[in-house]
Parts: sequence; structure tokens; C-alpha cells
Amino acid sequence: MKKFFSMISILLILCLLPIPVMAEEESVATLIAVGDNLYHEKVINSGKQEDGSYNFDAVYANVKDYIADADIKVINQEVVLSGDSSKWGGFPSFACPLEVGEAVVRAGFNVVTHATNHSWDRGKDGALETISFWKNQDVLLTGMYDCQEDYDNIVVGEYNGIRVAFLNYTYGLNGSVLPKDSKFMVKLLNMDLVTSEIARARDVADVVIVFPHWGEEYKNDPNAAQKTMAQQMADAGADLIIGCHPHVIQPLENIVSADGRNVPCFYSLGNFVANMIRAEKCVEAMAKVRIKKVGDKVTIESAQAVPMVNFMDVATKYYTVYMADDYTEEIAKLHANGGLKPWVVDDIWEKTFKNYDCRMDSGLIMKRKCWKFIKVLLEWNYFR
Repeated sequence: MKKFFSMISILLILCLLPIPVMAEEESVATLIAVGDNLYHEKVINSGKQEDGSYNFDAVYANVKDYIADADIKVINQEVVLSGDSSKWGGFPSFACPLEVGEAVVRAGFNVVTHATNHSWDRGKDGALETISFWKNQDVLLTGMYDCQEDYDNIVVGEYNGIRVAFLNYTYGLNGSVLPKDSKFMVKLLNMDLVTSEIARARDVADVVIVFPHWGEEYKNDPNAAQKTMAQQMADAGADLIIGCHPHVIQPLENIVSADGRNVPCFYSLGNFVANMIRAEKCVEAMAKVRIKKVGDKVTIESAQAVPMVNFMDVATKYYTVYMADDYTEEIAKLHANGGLKPWVVDDIWEKTFKNYDCRMDSGLIMKRKCWKFIKVLLEWNYFR
């Protein structure tokens, strides 16, 4: 009997113990995105080697290590590619060497957005050659397509168990009109199309990112149309919006969707590579985003705009991109724009973000002046 009561006591104690709960699986995907990879003729010429070949690794050399650990590395390829040097050219109708694409891949970029106002600068043949090139690389291409089936499909990549949809559209094609038999080759920024594709993307992905090519050139403030479309994208279910086209930076803003979600919107990352010498066109942004999945719940845990500088030394035909923290007074002395000192870069950045945010975390919004003092404490944890 004593043994019986001992067993009962043990059972009662076990019943009173808390039932262990299995921790939900957690995963993280990190993303960086940069702006317009815009090759003017002087940038093309900078890649010519002594033996007559072309190599553009130097353009990306100073950001390659910085982006290396990101899972998703996005670049906006502004212009089409060609293996025919007679088709290369700069403003106003662009095309650049295939070697540019090869350098982009070697730099580590694995997602290419290609719906821009220059997508049709070499017509159907130029678009097909460009698409064919990217299809033979280890990248995801969005915004340009060589068949209706690809146009209709949602471009999705999976990173650490998180499925991410990449939607890319352009406001127009510099006056060109897609032929009737080629309407599928470039996605245009039609909001009925955008909202319907966002809804479809939600069914096949955990996170939906929209990359609109929009806005007014050389304006640091987003216009009313951008703000309206951004709200519509958020309300339709977009989780993140990253814009390009104005050739200058525009701010990062938190948009609250109709269902109460916080949707970071980078209105414009500015140029990434270009031969535009004015200071405002040389200061650019990198989007840096952390996506977290716990169980079935996915959130944009943080979104940050990181300053960069498009460097050019016309005399030595040297073009590259520096993270702003690496852009010293000594480097600034060699810039084709002699007035683009580090303090000027900071000033342009501060003016653009003075009424907006440059970093957002869950429940936390910071302006850059505050962020400067604490980023060293937080940066180490970003790619963990």
C-alpha cells in the first residue's frame, strides 16, 4: 500500500509540473540592395584593359566584402547588355558590355531587377540578349522576360527557409512602346497589375518585395504619386518597397498598411554606378534589411539606409563605390568632383533624411544623428 501511495504522489507531482512547449523554429534572411548600375560611356571605357579586353571588377571591389555575408544581394541593372561593342553607348540610349554583368555576378549579387526606362534602348534584340545572359548566370532576374509564361510567374527565391517574392516594374520606356508580340518582355508600373501580383505573391511566398522604377529625376523628396502608389502596395500586401530611378537618394519611410503592418519604403536608393559628377548624384544609399521567421510568422525585423559614395577619377578612368564610412579626406581629394568632401556627403544625407527615418527596428525608429552614435554597438549583430 505504501508503494502504491508513493506512485500516486509521483504522478500527482508530474501532473503539476508545467508541460514543456517546443520552441518554434526560427530563421533569418538578410538582404542588401543597391541602386542604378548605370553605365555611361566613360564608365564603359574605364573597364578597358591593356590587351583590349574589358573587366569591371574594380567598380565593385570596395563594397564586395561589405555585402558578402548577406543572403540576398539585389542590384538594379539600369541598362541592357550586349556582346557587340558597336551597340554600346551612354546617354540618352544605353547599352554596356556583357563583362559588366560578369563583374556584377563576381561581386556576389544574386538578384537583378531590370525593369527600367532603359530596358528597351536596344529594342527586342537587345532585350533578348540581355535576358539570355542573365538566364545563364546564378542569379534571379525580375522585370524582364523572354516569354509570356515567365512574365506570368512570380519570381521567388528561398533563403534559410524563407520564401521571398521579387516584383519589379518601370513607369515607362522613354517613349518606346512594346510591340504587340512582346508585351511580356518588360513589366510596366500599372497599379492594377501590381496589386494583383502582390496578392498572388502572398500565396507563394513568406515575404513580398516590390521594386518600382518611379519618381522624378534629381528630386530628393518623393512625389505625391510615389506616396500614393507606396500606400497602395502596402495595402495590397507588400512587406517591403525599394525604389530606384531618380538618380539621387530619397528617404526611407515607414508606411502603415490597411491591416496595420509596418512596411518600410525606400523611395530611391539613387545611383550605384554612373558618370554623374554633381554631389547629390554621387551620394547614394544601400538598403539593408533583416527578415525573421518564427514558426509561420514572418516580419521585417529591421530596415536601414546605409550611405555610400560613387567615386570617379576621370583622369585615371577609375570608377568605384565606397561605403561612406570608408570615404576619407584623402580619397575625396581624388574625386572628379573636388568639392565632395566627407562632410558634404554627410550634409546631403542629413538634409534628405531630416524629416524621415534612416533605420527602423521593431518598435524603434532612429534618425541618422542618433544612429551614428550607437551603430557600432548594433552592427556586429546584423548578419548573425
